[in-house]
Amino acid sequence: MLKTTYLAAMGIFLALLMGCGGEEGPYEKGMAYYRSGEIGKAILELKKAAEQDSTMEVCTNLGAMLYNEEKAKDAITLFCKAVEVDPSSVVGHRSLAFAYAEKGVLNRAIREYEAAIRLDPQDAESCFNLALVYHRREELDRSIAYNEMAVARDPRFVEAYVNLGFDYVEQGMVDRARTSFEKAVEINPQCANAIYGVALTYEEKGQREEGRVWWRKYLKLEPKGTWAYKVRERMEEDKS
Repeated sequence: MLKTTYLAAMGIFLALLMGCGGEEGPYEKGMAYYRSGEIGKAILELKKAAEQDSTMEVCTNLGAMLYNEEKAKDAITLFCKAVEVDPSSVVGHRSLAFAYAEKGVLNRAIREYEAAIRLDPQDAESCFNLALVYHRREELDRSIAYNEMAVARDPRFVEAYVNLGFDYVEQGMVDRARTSFEKAVEINPQCANAIYGVALTYEEKGQREEGRVWWRKYLKLEPKGTWAYKVRERMEEDKS
């Protein structure tokens, strides 16, 4: 149930970097095409812009578009160029880290997320994503540390509370896990993963009746799918 999707999908980077005034050149035309959904034309214009002047904004946006078009190798090249042009760009380092993580190049993803956090110590999103990388490497102590950093920086970061809870469960820290899951439910009562986590902590403590209350809450939100099937199996086992 751990949330394994990295936050800040490429479209978010695009939105953050949009908008330029003045005379329309290839970059402005490209971003206008992007806003109207004409991605092919947008890419062509941004390639022209990159030939004229490979700024961080051009490289990052063009890289994001190419990544979303499943051209990861070309995208990574452009993200590398973006941080070379502007080493102080948090967005550039995040973009590169995101692409490396998705491709499984975890050492480089760690390096780039760490760079983003050094540049912006309040960057909760990069802390969350870095925790995911460490979880994939089965370094749970570091995953916990960065999820804790994420919620310290953003006390309403539901996904970070949920992942922190599952990290705690794996480490046998069930009481801390429940506190984390309950905080996520407090912020978002419709968060099925958090509700699942609360039920799991009751089950881990042998408090089956309390657990069933939360399993039922989970099934109201997620009545179908693999995890719903597993929950029903658990509840049937409790009856026997």
